[in-house]
Amino acid sequence: MGALTWSVGQKLTAARLNLRIPITALKTADTAITSDTSDNADAELVLTLKAGVTYDLIGTLLVIAASATPDIKFGWAWTNTASVVMGDQGLIAGVASGTSSDLEAAARQADTATPTSDVAYGVTTTLHGIQLLDRVIVASAADSVFTLMWSQNTSSADSLTLKASSHVTAIPIG
Repeated sequence: MGALTWSVGQKLTAARLNLRIPITALKTADTAITSDTSDNADAELVLTLKAGVTYDLIGTLLVIAASATPDIKFGWAWTNTASVVMGDQGLIAGVASGTSSDLEAAARQADTATPTSDVAYGVTTTLHGIQLLDRVIVASAADSVFTLMWSQNTSSADSLTLKASSHVTAIPIG
């Protein structure tokens, strides 16, 4: 946490100020999968987080499916050493009608093993969002590359699509 604090008489440097800049990953193209429950690394939702800094990850995963069957599961994978606390919100898995469901919030204790355990949410035949509300503490030894891992929760020939404009922003907090 010392990376974002200053002491009296300490010089402000570009390197120290740059640690306070939020980092955003934006999905520019849709990605669809079928019959796939193996976690896949998303090529666009990738963040390089600085060593010794704590971040709040906020964002939205925009999802749609050909039916309510596949659901979505996701988690984070990273390089080097970090600790992740997940707290996300989305539709309850197993949407019955294909178009609507109740919301649920999931939470995971601090996890230092990469990848994290997956969180599953429901999908519908209409576009909706899953809110990301996670925290990452990157160890002080080296920067860490974070990648969103996702797949169908239930294997289905019906496509599941993670849509363009899905995004995640890492906000340095300490």
